[in-house]
Amino acid sequence: MWDFSDPSAALKQDARTAGVVDKPRPMRSTPAYIVISECMAKSVRDSTKSNPKMGRPKTTGPGEPQVVRMHDEQLEAIDDWIEAQGEKISRPEAIRRLVEIGLKAKKS
Repeated sequence: MWDFSDPSAALKQDARTAGVVDKPRPMRSTPAYIVISECMAKSVRDSTKSNPKMGRPKTTGPGEPQVVRMHDEQLEAIDDWIEAQGEKISRPEAIRRLVEIGLKAKKS
């Protein structure tokens, strides 16, 4: 019934049995381009109203990450130090500042 040696013949047979192709149609002259009369809406990324803080936060530079395990008492002390600074800083930033303070104190 099917001749699988010629794939195009199978497609033609499918179209004929489906009643899609009765006889060849004459070729019409159609334009090779499409004209879009309306502009597409801007992308979300192009919008000036979008939040500029979207995505991954800015890193502190090309440093090497360090994983440090700390106990609850140490974390509470760091959090207390952060509150005493009067500005909103993250724990990692607080730890960096405390390490700098400790290293400067050691040199004196």
